[in-house]
Amino acid sequence: MKKILLFVFLVSILASCNNAVKNENTVENKNVNTKNNTVITEEQAKKVTINNKKTDTKKESEKNLNSSVTATGNTTENNLITNKNNMAKIVEKWSEIAVSYTWTLTDGTVFDATSRHWGKLLEFTAWAGQMIPGFDNWVIWMKEGETKKIEIKAKDAYGEYDPNKKQVVPKKDLESFVAAWYKLEKWEKLPTQMWELTILDVDWDNVILDVNHPLAWKDLIFEVKVEKIK
Repeated sequence: MKKILLFVFLVSILASCNNAVKNENTVENKNVNTKNNTVITEEQAKKVTINNKKTDTKKESEKNLNSSVTATGNTTENNLITNKNNMAKIVEKWSEIAVSYTWTLTDGTVFDATSRHWGKLLEFTAWAGQMIPGFDNWVIWMKEGETKKIEIKAKDAYGEYDPNKKQVVPKKDLESFVAAWYKLEKWEKLPTQMWELTILDVDWDNVILDVNHPLAWKDLIFEVKVEKIK
């Protein structure tokens, strides 16, 4: 009987030991699992942080790019406006222009000037034959507001003197000049709508006039400023 009781007691002790070992293993496994779960959670957190940083960096890059594009666009637009404002008008063929001028002979004698006309500008259409050829040629491509001093040779101004340019006029057709106290005699100058005509000779019935321009065979100097291009 005693042997049986001793055996049962030993069996109970062994069973208790096994249970204790199992419980200890279970607790240890739980701790390992908890630790593993904690490690996974930290790794995930790092990935989230990295992704957030990438997102922030991308947004900042896009923001900088947009700012750069906007700045470049504004700069280009400003440059275009500035260039447009700096682009002065240029005299071209058939441009309607107004100029101020001083017109002198090669000896320095002032023949005509804007100041002699109370500042009234000379208006004409470039290249339309309204001015002497040399003047038309020089003003082409001048800018509005530009001043230029030009010398025009006689052949491009009023031409060379032509001794055959004479006109015979009956005295009776010149009575208005006589009424205005002009004398019908040699070398007298008669003002006309064209220019002054010089009397070369006089006979009983007629007067011979020189119809060359007074500036024929003379070189001219112009100081001209393009005041306005319409």
